[in-house]
Amino acid sequence: MADTQKSALDLIEIIKASGPYIVAVASTIFAYLQSRKASSTQEKIAETNKEKDLLLVQMQNAHASAKDNHQRNQTTIYRLQEIYSPLYAKLLATAHIYQGLTTEVRAADKIKVDLEKFVADDYMALSIEYRKSVLAEAIALCQMLDDHKAYEIAVSLDNSATEALSLFDFSGKSCGADFTSKFQSALRNLSLLYVSFFYRVVNQQKSS
Repeated sequence: MADTQKSALDLIEIIKASGPYIVAVASTIFAYLQSRKASSTQEKIAETNKEKDLLLVQMQNAHASAKDNHQRNQTTIYRLQEIYSPLYAKLLATAHIYQGLTTEVRAADKIKVDLEKFVADDYMALSIEYRKSVLAEAIALCQMLDDHKAYEIAVSLDNSATEALSLFDFSGKSCGADFTSKFQSALRNLSLLYVSFFYRVVNQQKSS
């Protein structure tokens, strides 16, 4: 009995003596776990911030790329207007003068003189070489816009211009209402294609 009491007292003394040590160890373990938790949280925050920064950079790059593409396309469309406007304006002006001189039925020799005086030089300026150079550049620009439909309309526009110019007759023998109605139809088709072409390239870029 005495030995049992002595053992119990010794155990109590050991617990008392080791108490501060146990508390210190427990505090160290707790502090370590908290540190690990804080470190893990900071790593997650850092990773999240990194992902957000990467996404922001990607969005900024995409915006810059889209802006560059838009500016490049606008420049391309402006160049198309530069090459087509002089051709289209000269062709229509020449056609209207020609039409005015051939609407009334007159002596062929008089019509011929007037045509040579007022139309011939402008007609010669609308040569095949000039029109084909415009078409070649237009096709290249349509390829830059990546618009195959615009390319097809450009080819049709060139064919329509050729068709309208083929109706010019400098002999003076083609005149009157029947002739000018065919001429008006060719010019109407040319104008519709011209409008369709620029409507296509402008609105295609707005929607892309």
